[in-house]
Amino acid sequence: MSITTNEMNSFGIRAMDKNDIDQVVRIHLESFEGFFLTFLGSSFLSTLYSFLVAEEQSISFVACSTQDDRIVGFVVGTLEPSSFYRRAIRSRVLTFALSAIPALLKDPRILGRLVRAFTKPKEMDAIQADCELMSIAVLPDYASKVIGRKLEAAFTDEARRHNAADIVVTICTDFYNKINPMTYSDIKVIPNWVNIDKLSYVHKDKNRIYEILKEIDWSKKSIVYSGNIGINQDFDTVISVAKEFADCNFIIIGNGKKRPEVLRKVKALGISNFYFYDPFPKEWISDVYSFGDLYLLPMRKNAMKASFPSKTWSILACGSPLVASVDLGSNFAKELVQNDLAYICEPQNRNDLSSTICLALHDGRTNGIKRIKYVRDNYSKEKLLQRYSDVFQLASQ
Repeated sequence: MSITTNEMNSFGIRAMDKNDIDQVVRIHLESFEGFFLTFLGSSFLSTLYSFLVAEEQSISFVACSTQDDRIVGFVVGTLEPSSFYRRAIRSRVLTFALSAIPALLKDPRILGRLVRAFTKPKEMDAIQADCELMSIAVLPDYASKVIGRKLEAAFTDEARRHNAADIVVTICTDFYNKINPMTYSDIKVIPNWVNIDKLSYVHKDKNRIYEILKEIDWSKKSIVYSGNIGINQDFDTVISVAKEFADCNFIIIGNGKKRPEVLRKVKALGISNFYFYDPFPKEWISDVYSFGDLYLLPMRKNAMKASFPSKTWSILACGSPLVASVDLGSNFAKELVQNDLAYICEPQNRNDLSSTICLALHDGRTNGIKRIKYVRDNYSKEKLLQRYSDVFQLASQ
């Protein structure tokens, strides 16, 4: 759908009200597919955005047509984040909990993540942020820097009126490049950290995975994926090369929107070396990222524009070899290549994935120590918390 300049000018920005919630939820679901809040469902999102609209210390705006008031984008956030989350929990904890039940019944393993979400105030108390921009989205058909900038400007102006900081922090350079055209704010890139103290290579003799996966023939090489099975992951290409590597185990650990579809395809094709398992306890993360002979990161084309696979650094922190099918022009791919951390191939390219897997299996763990050192030097919690501290100091000046 092509939007003309005149049509762009026919959209204005106004404060969000309770009558906008249904449209805002719809935009959220379309814009943030595969995210945790989206998985919690429309009822949970409706509860969240309803509270944001009612909360005095919140900031919420919508971009809408001046002709029919149709909403095409929104931005929401809160002043004094620690008190916002505390008030939300105290006043609507039962509503939030009830609205999360459908998602919990669908996947009981999210309970731990829900509990962490409801303890958010403790995190915000530690950070002492002046303002938090929680979500900004524009419908894909109307996505443009014009509407995005108008929404961001409205949020920033309101935040400034309350003496809030106007620095935006994002987790990767590719997100920076996406956000930058839509904002006048100072953007800082601070990636997700890796808990180095809880991540290390676990030798076969002590690795619990070998005891649990009893059906696996461990005399064969194991090619592993662990994570979300969603719209951003490309399992079609992985499936297409599986028969070529009949002497290898393809072990998939995880859940997600696309898992049933992937399971059906594997069964329909009669592929016998594909194995699916539910996620292991988070305390087993070192075991999970150590037992494989090779780990896969099979992303779809352009997926890096909307998602960032932070699990990469956890895999590398265990010294494990990684084949990443990612956009070759992304800064993420460049970092992996320039520092000799992983094997990179073009997304959704069967021949490229096949040859890259062969190379990686041949090399094995030859660069394991180098990978571990790189993660420790660049992605430790201590180093990245210091960068957050520097940002807060800058914002306070």
